[in-house]
Parts: sequence; structure tokens; C-alpha cells
Amino acid sequence: MSDREVVAIVEPLVQHQAFSSAEDAVRGLVLEFILRQIDRYRSQIDTLEKRYGMPFEQFSAYLKI
Repeated sequence: MSDREVVAIVEPLVQHQAFSSAEDAVRGLVLEFILRQIDRYRSQIDTLEKRYGMPFEQFSAYLKI
């Protein structure tokens, strides 16, 4: 994807004043995506910790044995 294509995609966000610039828009969108991924993986870890009855670090050490 070229710089022009990226700017064309985020320009409506800048025009509607959701972001101050195309660079800020891309940075903000990427940051939001990363934070959602972190939340998703934390949730998966919580689920697995409950399933196996031990913290992730302990389970990881258990697998190394």
C-alpha cells in the first residue's frame, strides 16, 4: 500500500476532525489495534489460567520440564 493510498483512507478521519493529521490517524488506529490485541491475549491467558488452575508463568515452566 502506498503512502497516497494510506492518506486517502485516513483523510476522512482528518476532515471530520477525529485526528489532527494523517500521521496521527495512522498512529492512533495502529495503537488502538495493538491495545485490542493485548486485551484479547490477556483474556485468553485468563481463560487458560482458570482452566489449568495455575498462572501462565507456572504453566510455562511446567511445559519446559
